Amino acid sequence: MLFLRQHKILISDLEANTLYPLLRRLEKQGILESLWDTDGTKPRKYYKLSVLGETVYLKLCEARL
Repeated sequence: MLFLRQHKILISDLEANTLYPLLRRLEKQGILESLWDTDGTKPRKYYKLSVLGETVYLKLCEARL
């Protein structure tokens, strides 16, 4: 979310058929990690940056300077 907030990318502007394949690809590459929350009535999958993802993010930020 940090990248999305800082770069003003609105998730509502992305369609599901664009967002979810991207999230799965980034998870497969080790940039994201996911966690299922099954406590509620509907299971939800949450994504966060992995250690590798944080490193990649910081390098991308440095490259923009």
